[in-house]
Amino acid sequence: MGLNIKKPSTEAAIRELAARTGESLTDAVESAVLEKLDQLRAAAQPDTFGAMLARLRPLQAALKAKQIDPADSRTGAELADDLYDEHGLPK
Repeated sequence: MGLNIKKPSTEAAIRELAARTGESLTDAVESAVLEKLDQLRAAAQPDTFGAMLARLRPLQAALKAKQIDPADSRTGAELADDLYDEHGLPK
């Protein structure tokens, strides 16, 4: 079953979205609709403390993976030396 978009501004917005994302028109509409539905479904569900913690766990794990070891005794300058080359550019 197809759709017929009769509003020119809506069609232009779909074409712009598709061009910016590199998606087909159908995929652009589908991703936009699914994103909006996800937002509506999330808003309809009560936000419990447990649900918030569950959403934070991946962020906590990512931060922990990037954390500097407390036993690391290098100075800030030494740490910066590991990040940047002799020209000040990121390694």
